[in-house]
Amino acid sequence: MRHFFQQPFYRLFHHLRLFPFMRTLRGRLTSFYIVSTFCAFTLLALLFSVVFFVTLHNQIDHHIHVVINEAKQIVEGYTGEERGRLLKNLVSTQGMTVVLLSPDGSPILQTNSADVSIVTEHHMQKLMIAGERGNTQPVHFRVGNMTFASVTVHESPGEGVLGVGYSTAVIEKTFRSIVLLILVVMFATL
Repeated sequence: MRHFFQQPFYRLFHHLRLFPFMRTLRGRLTSFYIVSTFCAFTLLALLFSVVFFVTLHNQIDHHIHVVINEAKQIVEGYTGEERGRLLKNLVSTQGMTVVLLSPDGSPILQTNSADVSIVTEHHMQKLMIAGERGNTQPVHFRVGNMTFASVTVHESPGEGVLGVGYSTAVIEKTFRSIVLLILVVMFATL
């Protein structure tokens, strides 16, 4: 039979005793409390961050869905300068873009918020592919750091594609701010 002091658990416990505060029951209980509280708060912070991230993406998808339906009504109901002005009014938040493509894929109208660059050829190809199916309901997809919705609209001489995009950089910035806030609150409560 092995002696108690030769057991692996005791050896691990013995190594913990190298720290002076671990020599007393009070020190071990305090350490256990700090570690368990830190783990619990870390799990809660992770859970809240994931829930917030998913909720934020769902809100952006909903916002894009609403904006593309409004833009579709504008494109099909107005022409010329008035249509362009109304579409520019839709791009009121940071990170948004609205693109209207002709049936051959060339851009008829594009309006962006100040912090978003012009939509690239790659984005336009994806919009055309998503819109080629004759979708009367918006189709959501992601390309690079943009979330888009596209829908087929009646544009002379045929059916064009309307796309509304939102930059995920705004989402990521908001997400980082919230995670930082959660971490600050977590460490303040320890």
